[in-house]
Amino acid sequence: MTPQVGQVRGSDIEGIEVQLSPLVAAAVLGVSPVELDESPIALDEVWGADAQRLRSRLVETRGWERRFALVHESLMQRCRENRTGDPEVADAWRRIRRSGGQVCVADLARDYGWSRTRFWSRFKNQVGVSPKRATRIVRFDRALRLISAGVDLAAVAAVSGYADQSHLNRDFLDLAAATPGELRADPSWTDEPAWLLDDPTLTG
Repeated sequence: MTPQVGQVRGSDIEGIEVQLSPLVAAAVLGVSPVELDESPIALDEVWGADAQRLRSRLVETRGWERRFALVHESLMQRCRENRTGDPEVADAWRRIRRSGGQVCVADLARDYGWSRTRFWSRFKNQVGVSPKRATRIVRFDRALRLISAGVDLAAVAAVSGYADQSHLNRDFLDLAAATPGELRADPSWTDEPAWLLDDPTLTG
């Protein structure tokens, strides 16, 4: 589901992909996720000269293990320097994720003693999407992985919190511009997403 502009084709291409939990994205990127639009951007646009220095060091470094260690240390340093965030938001995100996107958003704000406006504002600023959209994305992701594992569509709709299979199909078309059947054979969704990390830290 990567936009075409973000896809790379060619031969002899080397790169490193980093997946971040929403709980550390703001600290690592140095900006609130909500300030970024949905288009792919160059790392230079958020890291500036630091991105150029890291790129140069990666080119000079031989061996993937050493490159991975270099990237990891760079990310950890930025995370230590920029760590911010409300514990309530982190807890809300974990509850959304653990429920498979089936938690009541209104209950979250009430449990933290926050107004709906404050909760939505703080959550969106730190995670990048509203709590309601976060539940929708997590529910969609769970359904996608169940479908990729070969589970029947009707059963997926039932356990994932969709009203029916038609509701499931509409959500897939809206979020992925593809039907569940079209995504079933895509092997990209067998790995666990970064947000399954409970601890909002970077791991090796």
